[in-house]
Amino acid sequence: MKIQKIYPLALGLMLINSLAHSEEGGLEEKAPTEAQKKVEKSETKNVYEFLWLDQDKEVFVLQNKVYTKKHTHYFDLSYISGLEQKFQSVKGAQAKYGFFLTEELALEGFANLYGNSNNSEYDSVRTITGAAPFVRKINHMFGAMAVWYPFYGKINTFNKIYYFDWYFGAGLSYIGAESNIDSVTNTTVTQDIYKDESFLGVPVKTGFRAYINESYHVGIEYQNTSFFAPSAVKKSEKKWKTRGDLLLNFGFSF
Repeated sequence: MKIQKIYPLALGLMLINSLAHSEEGGLEEKAPTEAQKKVEKSETKNVYEFLWLDQDKEVFVLQNKVYTKKHTHYFDLSYISGLEQKFQSVKGAQAKYGFFLTEELALEGFANLYGNSNNSEYDSVRTITGAAPFVRKINHMFGAMAVWYPFYGKINTFNKIYYFDWYFGAGLSYIGAESNIDSVTNTTVTQDIYKDESFLGVPVKTGFRAYINESYHVGIEYQNTSFFAPSAVKKSEKKWKTRGDLLLNFGFSF
């Protein structure tokens, strides 16, 4: 009888003891997995390591601007290709100096010099009609602009990060030109004579600047200039004219 009473009591004590051990084991912290270790490591390095990439690949995430612009100077040299110029092939060069008042706003001055030559369209008209078409050649342009840099970004190629700005500008310019408007509008003139002209222009532009390093950058830019000039149809009547230029830039900041 005594053995029968002790046996159930022993079983109960064993059950209580096993439950206590299981609760203690549940409170123990589990060892971190390899994936958790990688996440902790990436947080300390500001680097995201994606598990679907090769183990030797890392993706860096841009948190702040790498190339700041506030209170810096820049100087650019550019190659100019004239766009949509009637009867003329236009090439040129630009020199530009600017200063950043803030991180997003700059003031700059520029000087454009152009070379003009008659193209195949001019030769065709001259051959068919025997007379020269109306041509206005812009020889130089000097001006100033306010430039706004609202967008800043990067291109990540996994091996290298490229940083760039997207900007917009507007200003005023002096345009030195020449045209054969007197020859075209006066039928008694037989020679094709060009006379100097000058206009006030309103240039606007947009472009991208990509950074090579802290000192050097390259870029591409489109500039459109509007000006009020006499028309070849009626010399006394003035109309708004436009010209477009594509620029390839190389410059340095200091």
